[in-house]
Amino acid sequence: MTATSQLLWSSFIMVCCILPLSDSFSPVVTERRRTRIDIINRFRPSVRPHLYMTSSSSNIDTETTKELYNIKNSSWSSDQWNWGSAVGTGHDCAAICRRRWSDKIDRKKLVSALLEPAANHNRGEIPFEEVKLILGLTWQRAGRSNGYNKVLENMARAKRYEIPNDEVLSALNFITDIKDSFPSIARSKQELDLMNRVAGEILQYHHHMVCKEDVFRIRRVCAGMVLDAMKFVENGI
Repeated sequence: MTATSQLLWSSFIMVCCILPLSDSFSPVVTERRRTRIDIINRFRPSVRPHLYMTSSSSNIDTETTKELYNIKNSSWSSDQWNWGSAVGTGHDCAAICRRRWSDKIDRKKLVSALLEPAANHNRGEIPFEEVKLILGLTWQRAGRSNGYNKVLENMARAKRYEIPNDEVLSALNFITDIKDSFPSIARSKQELDLMNRVAGEILQYHHHMVCKEDVFRIRRVCAGMVLDAMKFVENGI
């Protein structure tokens, strides 16, 4: 290599390594408006869901606890629950639940927390057993004008969503039924497509292959979408 070539090569290296790039090459960071589609991406299972791990700080107890408001035998599977009766722990919990969620601001925060559980689980989530109670009261308030009467009946029977020793399959059954009944309340095709996509991301796999944290989070998102579509924030229970 001639002396001239060496000089040119050295100059080229110096320009590339020392001189800063011009502003025209600086990465441009843009902010895009978040939509509910973003929620899906946050909870999307990996290609190999059985290897997918979520934050260890998630509180599984809020998903599996079977007691509400520190009242004994206060769960959908309890013999003393007696949904629809004026006597029973179900009636007692319903009265507490209505008072607890009587404020519109609190209801709005709840729906937001359900739609974005990954962003809210460190703040403490309400037990999903209470979410089911809120859904039940919302469906009951709406009467037979919605398509969730069968889901409410299944909750009251405490079989399909209360499979002994299998919280994941119970949750997947719940997600399936929530999704299948959603067309009766969806306010737009976009909303319906979103529900199908959210639920489908987890339902496409065998229940032994999915991570329970992902199943529980998707279940919360689906519940939040139902409450949102049924105007729980505006109308209460």
